[in-house]
Amino acid sequence: MIVPTIGRVVWVLNRYHASSRRVVQPEVGLIAFVHGDRLINVAGFDRHGLPFALTELRLLQDDDPISDGSYAQWMPYQMGQAVLETVLRECDPSKTEYLLKIADTKLSVIEKDLEQLRRDMEGTVGEKTGL
Repeated sequence: MIVPTIGRVVWVLNRYHASSRRVVQPEVGLIAFVHGDRLINVAGFDRHGLPFALTELRLLQDDDPISDGSYAQWMPYQMGQAVLETVLRECDPSKTEYLLKIADTKLSVIEKDLEQLRRDMEGTVGEKTGL
C-alpha cells in the first residue's frame, strides 16, 4: 500500500461533468487532504485545464475493487516505484540485482497495461466522435 500524503499526484477516474457525460480518460489530481489510507480530498484539472475539486474521494489501494462513482488511483509509475521500494527494503543485499530485475519486469507489465488502456480509450473516444 502506498501511503497518501498531501501534494502527491493521483489519477481521478469516472468523474462526471455537468453534461452528465462520464470522463473516460484519467484526470490529474493533487492530494489536498488525507482522511485515511483510502479516503482523500483532491484538487485537479480536467482535459481542458479547468480546475475541479472532490472531497472524500475513494483512493484505490492494492487490489481494491473498482466501484461506481468517482475514485482515485495511483499512476502506474508510482505503483512500480512502490514495488521497487518494497523489494529493496526487504531484500538481502546479495540478491539486490536479481530483485531489481524482478521489479523492472513488474514495471514493464504495468507500462504495457497502461498502453493498452490508452489504446482502449482512444477507440472509445473514436467511437463516440465518429473518428
